[in-house]
Amino acid sequence: MSTKASKAIEHEESVLVNQDGKQLTAAEVRPIAKATPAPVIVDQNPYVQMIAVAAAKDIDVEKLEKLMGLQEKWEQRQEKKEYIAALAGFSENPPTVTKDRDNSQYESRYASLGNTVKTLVPHLSKFGLTPHWDIKQTEGVSVTCVLSHVAGHSETVTISAPPDTSGKKNPIQQIKSTITYLRLATLEAVTGTASEDGCVDDDGNSSIATVSITPEQAAKMRDELTALEGDEKFFCQWLCKVDSFDDVPEKLLDRAQKAIKERKAAQS
Repeated sequence: MSTKASKAIEHEESVLVNQDGKQLTAAEVRPIAKATPAPVIVDQNPYVQMIAVAAAKDIDVEKLEKLMGLQEKWEQRQEKKEYIAALAGFSENPPTVTKDRDNSQYESRYASLGNTVKTLVPHLSKFGLTPHWDIKQTEGVSVTCVLSHVAGHSETVTISAPPDTSGKKNPIQQIKSTITYLRLATLEAVTGTASEDGCVDDDGNSSIATVSITPEQAAKMRDELTALEGDEKFFCQWLCKVDSFDDVPEKLLDRAQKAIKERKAAQS
């Protein structure tokens, strides 16, 4: 076949016609739309497909169970990775738990369980984390805080202690006091958080000069605390971060007197 004939055939084969056999113009020719490929769903678990193939081929039960065991371990590792990532996200900017209660016996402040739970739980839930407690009682009290992630993994912290016999508590109150303390301690431990001192005498007005109690009031409380073998500087630091009764703000007078009264009652 000649070159001219070959080109003629190629030209003829490239001509597009309509249903009537007439040649289509360039304006009438529409490009063929490319088919959109179906999305390919890839299961990240490598054992799912292996188990499906093994089941279809009637593989022996022992090998199938081994594959299922490997699948379970793989899933557990993935769940732990998600838990760690969630806890890391929470720990990046954790909420501040402030000490909201006074312990006049030891002249210290502490965070109550209610305040700690109310502060932490909403932030934990944002990362799919939820705490709960398991309590056991044998010779003493054992409390376990379980921090669970929505993916399935959980971590625990367990602390045990005897009933709290301080003060004039009855047996039930002794157990309840210990449980409350251990719930708080285990929650802080499993979440990696700790309470902080709140500003007890400022109310957001630290830049405004405060009025101190009178010299007579300061002298009276000094005498009362001395009679209880208390340390003035330590007490005032606990109360409002000052070194002397002379510098105690007037608005904290009732609180200071109450703390001294409670300490006196505890020693009587």
